[in-house]
Amino acid sequence: MKNHILILFLIAFTSCKSQSVNIKNWNGNYVANTYYEDIDNELNQFEGTYQFTNGNNELTFTFKKQLKYYNTSYYQDLLTGEYKYKEGGVILVDNLNRINQNLLNKYSHDICGNTLIYNDMKPNCDNCLPNQLRADLIFLVGVIMTMEAQLSFRNLMRMVRKK
Repeated sequence: MKNHILILFLIAFTSCKSQSVNIKNWNGNYVANTYYEDIDNELNQFEGTYQFTNGNNELTFTFKKQLKYYNTSYYQDLLTGEYKYKEGGVILVDNLNRINQNLLNKYSHDICGNTLIYNDMKPNCDNCLPNQLRADLIFLVGVIMTMEAQLSFRNLMRMVRKK
């Protein structure tokens, strides 16, 4: 009888474990209790600070990897980021200090995501190696800018390089 209870307990315990899916192999569908894990540490290459300066305009991003974030029904490794934008020597946005805040909702960061895309996927990257992975992230601009400032900001984003 003890053996039967032990076997039932082991079956129940092992069947409750969530499965892990490598984020490189994610098909776009989320399954409850699954862990979408950065098994090959691909997100690590994006961690750090990136900066671009053009005259008096400056754009700085900082990215940090978050492990096993629970997103209401599944877990995921996630890249979060914050940014600073200075135009004409005037700081319009500076949220870089938020990168180390432990926000309950990681999607409250200005930048977040974990989708990895290859060079043959849009948007195209002329400077990327054939098998180089890129991060496709959600970017929530937290400031209302004039159309001219938005265009300037977008042009700066295209030219940002890691510090």
